[in-house]
Amino acid sequence: MAKCILLVRVSTDSKKQELSLREQESELFELALSKGYCEEDIIAICKQESALKRRYAKTSEEKDAIEIKQQGLQEMEDMIKNDSSINCVFAWEISRISRREKVLFDELEFLTDRKIQLIIAKPYIELLNSDGSLNPSSKMQFSMFAALADAEMRNKLDRFQRTKESRRKEGKYVGGWLPFGYMVEPSTKKIIINEEEAAIVKYMFNEYLKGGTSIYKLADELQERGIIDYDNRHSAFTFAYTILKNYAYAGLPSTVRQKGKKASTNLYPAIVTKEMVDKTIEMSEQAKTKPKTNVKNIYYCKSLLKCADCERVYVARLNKAVYQCTNDNGKCNNAEISINLADTILWNFAMTLKISQMLHQTEEDKAAYQVQIEVLKQKIEKINIDIENNNKAYSILNKRIIMQKITEEDGEAIEKELDTTKKELEKKLNDYTNKVAEIEQILFNMNTSIAFKHINIDDIADIEDDNLRYEIIHEMIDYCMIEKVADSIIKLELYAKHIDTAYTYYVTTRNRKIYNKDFRIEEAYTSNTTHLVDFKILQRYKRQGKANKEYQKQYYQKNREKLIKQNVEGKRRRKSKPEN
Repeated sequence: MAKCILLVRVSTDSKKQELSLREQESELFELALSKGYCEEDIIAICKQESALKRRYAKTSEEKDAIEIKQQGLQEMEDMIKNDSSINCVFAWEISRISRREKVLFDELEFLTDRKIQLIIAKPYIELLNSDGSLNPSSKMQFSMFAALADAEMRNKLDRFQRTKESRRKEGKYVGGWLPFGYMVEPSTKKIIINEEEAAIVKYMFNEYLKGGTSIYKLADELQERGIIDYDNRHSAFTFAYTILKNYAYAGLPSTVRQKGKKASTNLYPAIVTKEMVDKTIEMSEQAKTKPKTNVKNIYYCKSLLKCADCERVYVARLNKAVYQCTNDNGKCNNAEISINLADTILWNFAMTLKISQMLHQTEEDKAAYQVQIEVLKQKIEKINIDIENNNKAYSILNKRIIMQKITEEDGEAIEKELDTTKKELEKKLNDYTNKVAEIEQILFNMNTSIAFKHINIDDIADIEDDNLRYEIIHEMIDYCMIEKVADSIIKLELYAKHIDTAYTYYVTTRNRKIYNKDFRIEEAYTSNTTHLVDFKILQRYKRQGKANKEYQKQYYQKNREKLIKQNVEGKRRRKSKPEN
């Protein structure tokens, strides 16, 4: 007995569409009965899901595969392949099969190759003639309605994307994961800052940027204070890690995606600056190989020295008493530098900065900084109003385009003008926000930096404690670039935190002399001392070559018989090894 399939589909899961699904199935069932099929030979495939989910697929092949899977076409094909008695498929309309031309014609080919009739209820189309051949008129109708269905879907997607982009530009929530520190305002649907959570985010960035703590320690502190509550330490670490590495907190699209959650394209109000996120990422990368300061050997410059050639970090080599580039592939020919020379320069530089900082930590200085912040916040408030008005203009423009009150060409021209204005406003906003963050960081450093209240400013130069020196250096200095400028001449460019200007020193490695920024190469290894810097070279480490040789000698004498026996055994094994 011949069988048929009813292919029924609606695009959403609403109750209204559920009713439509039952209505389609009922009418197609009646149509199948009128074509002579018995009730028990009618197979219904009903699907109730949205084709818009295809927009998340990256390639057209992925989109086609998703559409087949979602709309039950694969189920229909499997039934036809496994049951030769099925000779007809009924569908409510062509768009209920698919809205993509390629998928529609693939299904057309699948059915016609097997001489299976396709009957469309609205408008009524019978694809095959009574002899099983393809009806040219029906194929023309099928092609025309397939093109209309495809165009309708493309227009629908365009409208959806245009509306979504307009909402996104207005700062409204458009779906996806919402990072910690933000919330959606119920009435306007805009993403706003959750002040309570934002205070925690600022604290995390400021605490981590001070140095001296790891992301794990920061997560532990948040757990201990009851700010977060996770079952295990790793989850708490993940929470802190995703915050400190997410550019969403600088007002940019999110760069972190939580496992199992949809990627977000939302725009978020800035809580910290881009420079702060850059620095936390850089520090976390350096911390992977950064040694602790409570060990026997404390290297002042650890994680601060960078190679000017390959931008790799320098590490200490104790046996040679030098800092050396970590590029082990042989491509970097940059010079190594004595630990004592590098430590001397960075300590004296950091000491000068620290003294200057302590001289400018009066209450009058703090008050002046607060006034600057208030002025900048007024400017930021005005710019935010201008940006909001600009976003409203986007929404109005989008509505006028949809209502066809202006042409798409005119709309694109106006949108370009709005984009230009918005970029200018956002640049100003970013500059002012960064300036506020910079001043707040200065105030934060004044209040929370290494206090040294037990040390007089005149006594800083007499500090000999290695841990204290290390803390001062890493508090004041951002990084130092190392560059070999000539044979046995090294250039050091030091960058202090919150200061854009580079400070330059030169070192001649053979006679271990240090020069200022005005040094010229031709002055090296001469009696000219015009640009010589009067730093007392720290004598912290010595080359261990002789000591190693002495140790090896003692070890050999102590283990002579054992080593000879191992050597003889090794020679015997090599001789007994068969030649290839």
